Amino acid sequence: MNTKAESVILMIFELIVVIGVIAMTFQIATAFAKSETAVKINLAQDLQMMVNTLVGVPGDSLVELPQDASHFIIILNSNQISVNGIEDSESEIVVRNFVLPAGHTASGTTEGSPKICLKKESSGDRKYLFLSDCTENEP
Repeated sequence: MNTKAESVILMIFELIVVIGVIAMTFQIATAFAKSETAVKINLAQDLQMMVNTLVGVPGDSLVELPQDASHFIIILNSNQISVNGIEDSESEIVVRNFVLPAGHTASGTTEGSPKICLKKESSGDRKYLFLSDCTENEP
């Protein structure tokens, strides 16, 4: 047999295999990025960063989350944020912890609200962070 023909066929076969592996990797990565678990993790981390940012900002503030949260139940308390799907079990809750400085309190719950807001209000030496539906805060 011709060794040159064998090497060309082997190279074509290797290219097809490599292209197939790359295509499957992209499909898996795209499916994971769109999965509800990844969305819950990102939502919890975004809210955690929003809390940390509002703690560092002087005065009163109102921040709207830029993504749709209508498929989730979100609970904020003074040491953690938890995000759960409306029809999920207890084992599927995503929790992110944070530490508030002295004098700060956080609370609030939303369920199935498409637009949620995080509001910071000051009252004397106390500072309060509230998680709520944005429609409640609109004039």
